[in-house]
Amino acid sequence: MHFTIFLLVTSIQTWNIAFGTRDIYNLPENISFSGILAFGDSMLDTGNNNHLPLTPVKSNFYPYGINLILGKSPSGRFSNGKMLPDLLAQNLNIGSGIVLPYLSPAITPENLNNGLLSFASAGTGYDALTTSYSSSISLVDQITNLEEFTNKLFRLLGNNNVTLSIFYHKALVLVSAGVDDIINYFPTTENSPPSPRSIQYKFDDYTDLLAETSFNFVKNLFDKGIRRIGVLGVPPIGCFPAYRLSKNCNGDMNSAATLLNSKLSRKLADLGAEKELSSAQIVFMDIYKDYMEIIQNQDTYGFDVISKACCGIGNLDTPYLCKKVNATLCDVNKLQYLFWDGHHLTESGYGLLALKFFKKYLLKFTKPQYL
Repeated sequence: MHFTIFLLVTSIQTWNIAFGTRDIYNLPENISFSGILAFGDSMLDTGNNNHLPLTPVKSNFYPYGINLILGKSPSGRFSNGKMLPDLLAQNLNIGSGIVLPYLSPAITPENLNNGLLSFASAGTGYDALTTSYSSSISLVDQITNLEEFTNKLFRLLGNNNVTLSIFYHKALVLVSAGVDDIINYFPTTENSPPSPRSIQYKFDDYTDLLAETSFNFVKNLFDKGIRRIGVLGVPPIGCFPAYRLSKNCNGDMNSAATLLNSKLSRKLADLGAEKELSSAQIVFMDIYKDYMEIIQNQDTYGFDVISKACCGIGNLDTPYLCKKVNATLCDVNKLQYLFWDGHHLTESGYGLLALKFFKKYLLKFTKPQYL
């Protein structure tokens, strides 16, 4: 009994510290966050795929994580160091500033209390078929893991619904998906056969399906008690090193991304307007524009190379991930690269997104935090 009370009091004190701490964004007093929970794909996966035996989409090998070794090997982040959720937590001064993967066997009650967890899985899409290709954790299963987390946290808090509800009302929840859906829809080469989804759907209809799935997923999060939900749009895939056409971005891939983003934005606006969701704050984060701002003004933002991957030093030998054997690597002390591998940013790239561009989104979480 005394131990339970101690845990409850300690948890409230810990979160109160996080609630009241000022951050480098200098946000208004009515905006603070109890934690960060991440769902979706590799942009937010901080190591869950390390613990999936069947998926080939892992980054638990050199040179991944060369600037962030947590333990004896790379953490499973698809970058050279910290990623977007870590950097947001760091900038907001929440907990340890390290967002742990939910599937990690090293998770402790203290980690749960820290309020920084990723349920995301590299290779996951809004489309369940996309997820099946990579044997990743589907969005449905990520919700199941959230439910399991809720039960653990509830017990940790001494079965106190009020404290649990406060945490979920004040947590920043991020969702990222859609990139792999678009990539898998289109043939990888001119001689590749059409994908199953391209046979089944016109792309306009397929993006309707993806937007509807996003709508339902966000509504599901609301039903679990979550109120602050930031949905990341799809970045300019055609400017990823893996899909560039010589020195130019792939216009077709970028057009596909903008079409999906327009539908995601409209769907989420419709969802936020629903009367029964009036207590929610659903924010569409148009990171397509943020990526393009950096790419089109690379000198302004201090990037020497924006068209090639640091790992592989190009786009021909880095179609998606770094090589496991004899991986070539740029000299990070001489040149600042935006992309780490064929798809993912360097820590510097994510850091710029988190520091410069995300304040405008965080300022949209302005409703009362808990009533």
